[in-house]
Amino acid sequence: MSPVIIRQATIKRPVDEVWDALVNARSIAAWQGGGKARSDARVGGRYAIFDGATTGRYLTVQRPTRLA
Repeated sequence: MSPVIIRQATIKRPVDEVWDALVNARSIAAWQGGGKARSDARVGGRYAIFDGATTGRYLTVQRPTRLA
């Protein structure tokens, strides 16, 4: 089984803005400092960040409160 990462943080921005930053490929590319990012934010959809060094599938997508 793959390792599980749970990250919890308080971000002082509107929840919709934070959600978009986590699932929008252009936003992801910006906060990761450039490089390629891909995101298909639906259950079973794939994501790739940090030029493909980190990849996976979305298991839960419940806008705007739960993303796994």
